[in-house]
Amino acid sequence: MEKDKRNQLIVVGIILMLFIVIILFVTYSIINGRKNKKMESNVKIQQIYSSDYNIKMLNDKFFIGSYENNKINVLIDSNGVEIYKDSLDMFYDNVYMMEDGNTLFYNIFDNKVNMYIFDGESLKFYYTLNDVLNAKPIIYVKNSQRYIIGFASVVDNDLHLFNVITKSDIVLEDVTIVGDAISNDSYDVFNNKYIVVKDDSGMMGVIDIDGNLIIDYEYKNIVGTYNNSFIVLSKKDKYGIIDNKNNFILKARYKVISGYKDYYLVVDDKNKMALFDTNINDLTGFKMKYDDLIEFDLHSKNNSISLKELHDKIIVLNNYQELKNGTEYDKHNMYVIENGKIVADILQKELVIDKVVYMIDQDNNLKIFDEYLVEIMNLKLEDNTKIESIRCVFNDIFEISFGDSEITRKEYYNSNGEKVDFSLGDLQVRNEHLSIFINKDGDRTSVFIYDSNNNLIEKKEGENILINDNFIVVDNNIYKIIVS
Repeated sequence: MEKDKRNQLIVVGIILMLFIVIILFVTYSIINGRKNKKMESNVKIQQIYSSDYNIKMLNDKFFIGSYENNKINVLIDSNGVEIYKDSLDMFYDNVYMMEDGNTLFYNIFDNKVNMYIFDGESLKFYYTLNDVLNAKPIIYVKNSQRYIIGFASVVDNDLHLFNVITKSDIVLEDVTIVGDAISNDSYDVFNNKYIVVKDDSGMMGVIDIDGNLIIDYEYKNIVGTYNNSFIVLSKKDKYGIIDNKNNFILKARYKVISGYKDYYLVVDDKNKMALFDTNINDLTGFKMKYDDLIEFDLHSKNNSISLKELHDKIIVLNNYQELKNGTEYDKHNMYVIENGKIVADILQKELVIDKVVYMIDQDNNLKIFDEYLVEIMNLKLEDNTKIESIRCVFNDIFEISFGDSEITRKEYYNSNGEKVDFSLGDLQVRNEHLSIFINKDGDRTSVFIYDSNNNLIEKKEGENILINDNFIVVDNNIYKIIVS
């Protein structure tokens, strides 16, 4: 009897265990299926506005309607509502966002800078800056956004400086503005408080937006950073880093220092490069190679070295610009840094980093990697092949523009490296929800919108086409892209 009961208990136990295994398997399958299931989006194109105005995009929230170029007749919000009609009969030369969220329009006429503020509800006259020549806006560059903080004009080596927030106006004698980055139409700075300037001897210093001297004129070169610090070139031609009180936080004894948002690349006299963080901690040691085939320019983006952030990795590039600048050197280092350690040193001929990595290695293979640096495509190229650009245009379809003939030719390949036919048009927008292409035929342009499953959602035609991630303007009409 006891033996039978024991056998029954064993059978029941086995059944329970099998039942638990089945439940765990089903649960795992459901969870795993959800993880692997492609997120589907419902995308609609909804017309929100139509008129006889010519439409321009002001930003992601507002549009300008006008009968003449660079004139404001009406401002339209993101719901297609006319929120302001112009009574100022105002023309504008340019428009910039301000840090307080307002928008500044301005025109320059008869040596006057006339400014107007749009606060989201109305457009009002703001200020006129009189008797200025060759005025340019001072633009604070932050996370790819551009904010206007002032105007500067240099006449006879005197700097005329205007603060758009306080409306303060000052003239500094024998001083010219330098800024942090090279631009033809503006003076770009990487800090909204400080401006790099130079005196009549050519030595550089730093002032604030109101003209107060912050760093004396004692350096051969200076560039601001995003961290209230400055990279300086000493009189002995050595680079260092100072704070906003002119104290050295990294002594001036280096051949090159290049600044980025959260990091610095520092090169010693032995042409060895290290990665430093914003607290001036040496993360890698001086282990990376540096070749100065292009003369280093503190204010230029087109230098031999560069840094890119890709997901959880940092990519440091050495000599990535040389082929484009006509030099014969074709072995360029790509260093992959993860958790402060150099985990890879890859030789490559040419490299482009967008949301993914496009690379031509030293054996002339075109390789494409995803954001985790996992290879998704490998294509063997002819030795004399010259590539102008590469981009993903549709799911796993890549457009390659070849420049090895008089006319640039485009070819399309899938992730297996196989050449495919592709005729959807020129890619304008691509994200996880949709892809937007345009095709031009004479004066007419066609817009094609596809969802993430490659289904054609909508087709529009017109002469004036404007597109961003959220809206499409077709002639006098505004369409909103709705994703649910």
